[in-house]
Amino acid sequence: MGTKNLKLTTSKKDGWTCPICNKVFRVRRELGMHKKEIHGSIQHVNLKYEQTCPFCKKTWMTTRTGYIKHANSCEYNPNRIKGDAYKRYHSEETKKKISESRKKYLEEHPDKIPYVMNHSSKASYPEKYFMEVFKNLPVKYNYQVGLYQLDFAIPEKMVYIEIDGEQHFCDKRIVEHDKERTEKLESLGWTCLKRVRWSDYKKLDNEQQKQYCIELVQLLSK
Repeated sequence: MGTKNLKLTTSKKDGWTCPICNKVFRVRRELGMHKKEIHGSIQHVNLKYEQTCPFCKKTWMTTRTGYIKHANSCEYNPNRIKGDAYKRYHSEETKKKISESRKKYLEEHPDKIPYVMNHSSKASYPEKYFMEVFKNLPVKYNYQVGLYQLDFAIPEKMVYIEIDGEQHFCDKRIVEHDKERTEKLESLGWTCLKRVRWSDYKKLDNEQQKQYCIELVQLLSK
C-alpha cells in the first residue's frame, strides 16, 4: 500500500467531519467516498457552514477558507500570523520615488486623475445653483490646476471658490486632503476666497441667502 493510501486511512481522534452535512467518519477515506457519492454534484461549491473559532469563541457562517484565515490571524491566537506573510514592503526611499513618479504622470495626464475619472460629469444641485449665481462673471467651472479641480475659478486673477458638502468637514481624511490641497494651490499663487458649507447655506432664510450670494459675487469681482 502506498504512502498516499496510508495517509487517507489514518484515524483522527475526533474523526473526520463532512463540511457539508457535518456527518463524522472514523477515517478520512470514508469521508472522501461519502463526499463523492452523496455530495458529488456540489462537492466543489464553496459552501458556508457554521464554525466556531477555538481562540475567540466567535461563531458564524463561513467557508472553510474563511475560517482558517480568521483562526490564523485571530488576536487571541498565541501563534497568530501578523500581517501578510507574503506581502512585500517597499523602503521609504522606494515609496517616495513611486509617489513622485505617480504625481508627475498625473500632472502630465490630468484626465487620468482618479477623482476626474470617477467623478460624475453631471453637476450637483449646489454646483448648478451657484452656476446661476455666477453666470455674469468670467468664472470657469471645474477648472483644472495640476492635480486639482477648482469648483469656480477666475484663472486671470488666480482666485477660486469651493462649494463643499458635509464630508469635507466631517471626514478626517478629506479634511487633511483639503488642507494639503489648499497649501499646494497657495504655493502656486492661487487664493481660495471662500469655502461655502452647503449645509450652513441652506439654513439661511431667503434674505440671508441673497446677501450671502451678493458678497460672493463681490469677492470674485474685486
